[in-house]
Amino acid sequence: MASSWQRPPDWTAQAPSFWLGAGVTMPQGDYGDLASMGFHGMGAVSFGLGAGPLGVRVEGVYHRTSLENDVDGNTSIIGGMANLMYSFTTAGTVKPYLLGGAGYFKADAEVTGFGSFDESDLGFGGGGGVTFAMGGTTLFAEVRYITVGGDVEADFLPITVGLKFGGK
Repeated sequence: MASSWQRPPDWTAQAPSFWLGAGVTMPQGDYGDLASMGFHGMGAVSFGLGAGPLGVRVEGVYHRTSLENDVDGNTSIIGGMANLMYSFTTAGTVKPYLLGGAGYFKADAEVTGFGSFDESDLGFGGGGGVTFAMGGTTLFAEVRYITVGGDVEADFLPITVGLKFGGK
């Protein structure tokens, strides 16, 4: 009698990719009423899960904005996220992807002459992007929506462009 057992998919991690990017941070909601558009930087490492379209990306980020309404000061958010990624299969060098995940962030607001306030909490986010292969290096562009909880919730849209090295 022939066996109907099939080997499960290979879920071992593939060679890592390294991501470096920067862009604009656009505060939303109540955070958008307090802070103006700012900037951010990010560094990440990702791994494909087997030969399929799923992967994992772990990243560190730093965001900085200025306060609005004639208030002299700034906000900064530093943190890290673990994301699941889904990369769409395409025939060309342009590859779209979706990502979403959770992380931990520390938000700090400093008002000149009044001191500072900081808070740490969980955050969640999701969005999408596209990679463009250029020889051994890959350019990427992405946009996400991130919300960080706490007494003062911070919702923002980071729009990031950068380079991805290695991996698949």
